[in-house]
Amino acid sequence: MDAEAIEIRDGLVHTFDGEEKQIEGGVYLSPAGYLAQSNELATLRAYKDETQSVRWPLVAVGAALAGVAVGFWLGTRRRDDD
Repeated sequence: MDAEAIEIRDGLVHTFDGEEKQIEGGVYLSPAGYLAQSNELATLRAYKDETQSVRWPLVAVGAALAGVAVGFWLGTRRRDDD
Protein backbone atom coordinates (compact mmCIF):
# COMPACT_ATOMS: atom_id res chain seq x y z
CA MET A 1 0.00 0.00 0.00
CA ASP A 2 0.99 3.62 -0.38
CA ALA A 3 2.51 5.51 2.54
CA GLU A 4 -0.60 7.72 2.44
CA ALA A 5 -2.96 4.77 2.95
CA ILE A 6 -3.16 2.56 6.04
CA GLU A 7 -4.97 -0.76 5.88
CA ILE A 8 -7.14 -1.30 8.96
CA ARG A 9 -8.21 -4.63 10.44
CA ASP A 10 -10.30 -3.19 13.29
CA GLY A 11 -10.31 -0.15 15.49
CA LEU A 12 -12.16 2.55 17.39
CA VAL A 13 -12.76 5.87 15.67
CA HIS A 14 -13.64 9.10 17.47
CA THR A 15 -15.69 11.51 15.35
CA PHE A 16 -15.72 15.30 15.64
CA ASP A 17 -19.21 15.01 17.16
CA GLY A 18 -17.70 13.13 20.11
CA GLU A 19 -19.05 9.73 19.06
CA GLU A 20 -17.01 6.56 19.20
CA LYS A 21 -17.49 4.08 16.37
CA GLN A 22 -16.12 0.58 16.20
CA ILE A 23 -14.86 -0.27 12.71
CA GLU A 24 -13.80 -3.56 11.18
CA GLY A 25 -11.72 -3.53 8.03
CA GLY A 26 -11.08 -0.70 5.64
CA VAL A 27 -8.46 1.80 4.62
CA TYR A 28 -7.52 5.16 6.08
CA LEU A 29 -6.45 7.72 3.49
CA SER A 30 -4.48 10.73 4.60
CA PRO A 31 -5.77 14.08 3.30
CA ALA A 32 -3.04 14.09 0.62
CA GLY A 33 -3.92 10.49 -0.33
CA TYR A 34 -7.62 11.35 -0.54
CA LEU A 35 -6.92 14.32 -2.80
CA ALA A 36 -4.66 12.21 -5.04
CA GLN A 37 -7.32 9.50 -5.37
CA SER A 38 -10.02 12.09 -6.01
CA ASN A 39 -7.96 13.77 -8.75
CA GLU A 40 -7.22 10.42 -10.38
CA LEU A 41 -10.91 9.48 -10.37
CA ALA A 42 -11.86 12.85 -11.86
CA THR A 43 -9.26 12.39 -14.61
CA LEU A 44 -10.54 8.88 -15.41
CA ARG A 45 -14.17 10.04 -15.49
CA ALA A 46 -13.28 12.92 -17.83
CA TYR A 47 -11.43 10.49 -20.12
CA LYS A 48 -14.40 8.10 -20.11
CA ASP A 49 -16.84 10.92 -20.94
CA GLU A 50 -14.57 12.14 -23.74
CA THR A 51 -14.22 8.72 -25.36
CA GLN A 52 -17.94 7.97 -25.09
CA SER A 53 -18.91 11.30 -26.62
CA VAL A 54 -16.75 10.53 -29.67
CA ARG A 55 -18.05 6.98 -30.13
CA TRP A 56 -21.71 7.65 -30.97
CA PRO A 57 -21.11 10.20 -33.75
CA LEU A 58 -18.68 7.74 -35.34
CA VAL A 59 -21.27 4.96 -35.17
CA ALA A 60 -23.91 7.22 -36.74
CA VAL A 61 -21.59 8.31 -39.57
CA GLY A 62 -20.55 4.71 -40.18
CA ALA A 63 -24.16 3.55 -40.35
CA ALA A 64 -25.04 6.38 -42.74
CA LEU A 65 -22.11 5.51 -45.02
CA ALA A 66 -23.10 1.84 -44.96
CA GLY A 67 -26.68 2.79 -45.89
CA VAL A 68 -25.46 4.94 -48.79
CA ALA A 69 -23.21 2.11 -50.02
CA VAL A 70 -26.02 -0.46 -49.86
CA GLY A 71 -28.43 1.95 -51.59
CA PHE A 72 -25.91 2.67 -54.34
CA TRP A 73 -25.24 -1.03 -54.83
CA LEU A 74 -28.97 -1.84 -54.99
CA GLY A 75 -29.58 1.10 -57.34
CA THR A 76 -26.89 0.07 -59.81
CA ARG A 77 -27.89 -3.60 -59.64
CA ARG A 78 -31.47 -2.83 -60.67
CA ARG A 79 -30.29 -0.72 -63.61
CA ASP A 80 -28.25 -3.63 -64.86
CA ASP A 81 -31.29 -5.96 -64.82
CA ASP A 82 -33.20 -3.79 -67.33
